Amino acid sequence: MAHDVFISYSDSDREIAETLAETLKVEGVSATLGPAASARGKAREEAVDEEIDASGALLLVFSWNALGSRRLLREVERAVDGGTPVVSFHVDKTPFDPELEYYVVPGHRVA
Repeated sequence: MAHDVFISYSDSDREIAETLAETLKVEGVSATLGPAASARGKAREEAVDEEIDASGALLLVFSWNALGSRRLLREVERAVDGGTPVVSFHVDKTPFDPELEYYVVPGHRVA
């Protein structure tokens, strides 16, 4: 099922991601947090890729927990490569990850 927004987040920030998804839903925007946690390995990566490709935007939840995450970097790269806009939501004052900074323009960052 296609969603308006794919939410990319660190597992430690799941509660924040769920709150953002609910807030978007109230505003009439459908959001997904990705495939069920039971999906693992290559099958999960493929399911995430499909969901990102089918979404209108990727919302990156950025925090200390997300700093240096290879999975989040991969998800952002997938979105950018597919032409999906990326917006980052900054949970705390952690300096933005230099690798992610390359993909997320300053105007698409929400603190």
